[in-house]
Amino acid sequence: MVTLGYGNINIFARDSVTVNRSRILIFAGGDEMIWSTFGDIDAGRGAKTTRVVAASDVNTNANAVTRVIERADMSGSGIGTVEAFTGVQPGEVDLIAPVGTVNFGDAGVRVSGNFNVAARFVVNIDNLAVKGEVKGIPKDDVKIAPLTLDTKDRAAADAVKDATQQTPSDRPSVIIVEFLGYGGGDGEPRQDEDNRSRRAPERSGQSPAYDPGNPVQFVGIGKLTADQAAKADAE
Repeated sequence: MVTLGYGNINIFARDSVTVNRSRILIFAGGDEMIWSTFGDIDAGRGAKTTRVVAASDVNTNANAVTRVIERADMSGSGIGTVEAFTGVQPGEVDLIAPVGTVNFGDAGVRVSGNFNVAARFVVNIDNLAVKGEVKGIPKDDVKIAPLTLDTKDRAAADAVKDATQQTPSDRPSVIIVEFLGYGGGDGEPRQDEDNRSRRAPERSGQSPAYDPGNPVQFVGIGKLTADQAAKADAE
C-alpha cells in the first residue's frame, strides 16, 4: 500500500496489521496512522533495498507529439513516510496498539516528520529512523555487567597495558645512586674514630684498648664503675 501523490494512509484494524515482505509507505507527502485494537503492528521482513517501480508519465500534446517521462524508482519496505521527490513535505507516522506489540522488524520504520507510538511493547527499536521528534519509545535500561573472574582478569590486564603504554613524559623518573665510600679512603683514621679513642681512656680509668662501645664488655679491666660493682657478687 503506497501513495505516489500527496495523500494520507489510515488503517484501523481489530486484529494485527502485518506487513510481511511488502510495504505501507507514503512517497509524496502526507501522514500515516495505523491502529490495532487487539493485535500487533509488524513492519515486516522486507529488504530495505527493494525497488518500487513507478509508472512512466505519457503526455501527448495537440500536435500529437507524445513524450514518455520516466519516473525515478523508490526503494524500501516496511512502514513510513519517505521524501521521494524534491519539495515533499515531511509526514508524521502514528502506530497505536493499546494491548499489543509494535515491532519494527527487519524492514524498519522510516519517518520524514514526527513519530508517535503507543503500545504495550515496542521491539527492534534499532530499525527506526526519524527526522523529527519521537514520542513513546521506551528508554533502554543501563545494563551493568557482573564482575566475574574473566572481567577482573581483563581489567587487571588493561591496567597493566595502560601503565606500560605511558608516554615518556608520564613515566616516573628512576635515579640510581651508588655510594663509593664514606670517607677515610686515604688510609688515615677518621676523625670520629680518633675522637672516640681519645675519649675511651678517660671513662672510669679504663685501658686505652678497651672499647666501651663494643657489644662484648669485659668486667675488671680498669676500675669498676658503680653500676658494674652493683652487678657483681661478693665472690
